[in-house]
Amino acid sequence: MADPKSPAAVDPKQPANPTLWEELAGKERKGADPSGLVWKTPEGIDVKPLYTAADVADLDFTDTTPGAFPFLRGPRATMYAGSRGRSVSTPASRPPRLRL
Repeated sequence: MADPKSPAAVDPKQPANPTLWEELAGKERKGADPSGLVWKTPEGIDVKPLYTAADVADLDFTDTTPGAFPFLRGPRATMYAGSRGRSVSTPASRPPRLRL
């Protein structure tokens, strides 16, 4: 549990604080710039390490219904809801090793 006297202690009901995050990330990275955590998708889209409500404030489709016309959030209501971890191999899902 975090020390409540730590400078990182914040009220969890308050919005994310990007400035505080940059400070904390810089410390964890031993002074390296947190902007080095940005990575690109194969399509060339930058993926930031921290997203906040401000990043989606101007998006008009965040409160739409998946599976409903005009399909802004996908053509199926449960499109990605049950797919977490399917591509991850777990011990139970792997075939037994062949021992020679």
